[in-house]
Amino acid sequence: MQKNNPFHSIRWRIVAAYFLAIAAALYVIFVLVGGVVEDYMVQRAASEYIESVQNYSVQAASLLTKSDADSLLTLAKNIGTELEGRVLIVDSRGIVQVDSFSILNGYKLNQSEVVQVLSDAKDAGFGFHLLEGTSERRSLYSTSWWGSLQRLIGKSNEGYEWVMYCAVPIVSASQIKGSLVLSVSIENIVEQIALIRWQMLVVFLITGGTVLIISAFISGAMVKPIRVLTQGIRRISQGDFSHRVSIDGRSELALMANTFNDMTQRLEDIDRTRNEFVSNASHELKTPMASIKVLVETLQHQRDFSKDMTNEFLSDINSEIDRLTVMINELLTLVRQDEEGRELLHSISFDFDLLLDDVCRKIQPIAEKKKISITTNLLEECEISADARLIERMCINIIENAVKYTGENGTVKVSLIQDGTNITLIVEDNGIGIPKEQLPYIFDRFYRVDKARARETGGSGLGLSIVKSIVRLHDGEIFVESEPEVGTKFTVILPKGTDKQVI
Repeated sequence: MQKNNPFHSIRWRIVAAYFLAIAAALYVIFVLVGGVVEDYMVQRAASEYIESVQNYSVQAASLLTKSDADSLLTLAKNIGTELEGRVLIVDSRGIVQVDSFSILNGYKLNQSEVVQVLSDAKDAGFGFHLLEGTSERRSLYSTSWWGSLQRLIGKSNEGYEWVMYCAVPIVSASQIKGSLVLSVSIENIVEQIALIRWQMLVVFLITGGTVLIISAFISGAMVKPIRVLTQGIRRISQGDFSHRVSIDGRSELALMANTFNDMTQRLEDIDRTRNEFVSNASHELKTPMASIKVLVETLQHQRDFSKDMTNEFLSDINSEIDRLTVMINELLTLVRQDEEGRELLHSISFDFDLLLDDVCRKIQPIAEKKKISITTNLLEECEISADARLIERMCINIIENAVKYTGENGTVKVSLIQDGTNITLIVEDNGIGIPKEQLPYIFDRFYRVDKARARETGGSGLGLSIVKSIVRLHDGEIFVESEPEVGTKFTVILPKGTDKQVI
């Protein structure tokens, strides 16, 4: 059982990120919209009450000037009945002269909205106060859904109610004689605002839950390709190079999956080539070693060998050792070229035609033994910038290969053509040729077209592999055309390059 699954962590981090982002946006909307709605409802209610109170202020001014207490009380009660509130009439000092409830007569009101009106700081004012409610109001509060919710969240105001004080000045002869104050309950407005906020909270929770579910699905869809890729990487790390991942679509992850599959294909090819190389190398090294062992054991057990026979056996042993040496040197060359790549190159400018002419002279004695004619068609002053040592090795391998697989009285033609920025080397022979179906494999390591004939010529099966590696290092191309019993044609195209030394 896997205790720590990183994908679950990534997935839920994505979910949390989505949820927090949406939650933050909804919270901002919740606060802003709630504030706007609350301000609008309060301002509208205050404006309506103030306008109504102002209509009575002129009548109250004449009665206050006459000190007609009975008429003021009647007016206060009428206003309170009409506006469903409590009306107080105070003098210029803030002393209550008339209370429609007949409770606060003689008391001084210190509320800021009253003080501002009496000081002529405002034409009208309003404010909010939490006061002890009536028994009917307390009973209604205790049975209302809002009261139940407030008690549930621990913010209950049971027994109290919110009231609004609306104060307007009482003016007579351009002087402020007092103030007309309306005290009216706004619990209905508070409950409406609370209801709106509660509805918004429900929407917030539903939206948040929906976002949570959707983000879970989205994150799952996002994490699944990563999980598939990681599982593929894990299988590759365990040596299963045949594994491929499948991610549909055209997303970056799908492109990554395609790249991953290309990489695994290359790894599989490299692994197969490595296994074939090790197997072939083991087999090729085993054959001369077995021959040497047989020859040595024969010498050890046959004591009556003549000197000529002993020399013949020792000559065969020496030949097998030379064959081993050549094979090992060529293996080391290939390994070095594979590992070092371009770092192996030490390019200098030299005349390709002179180098090729020298190679042909070195191989001429071998060709003469088989009565093979080597003809050349070389351009003069054909300069190229390349690694002269590797180019010489390439030429030797191609021309020697042509000589080896050409019969007696055959011909090998070597040509050098310069075309723009490229130099083309062509080596043609009229030898045994190569079957068409075997042409794609002749550059593979240890591959031989005719294994029996290769034993006679002493080939290791690595020469053409080395040639192709050298051509590739020089950004060149190599082609082969052949027909059995007609001959073979090798074409190598190399860029002329520059005289800059490559280290």
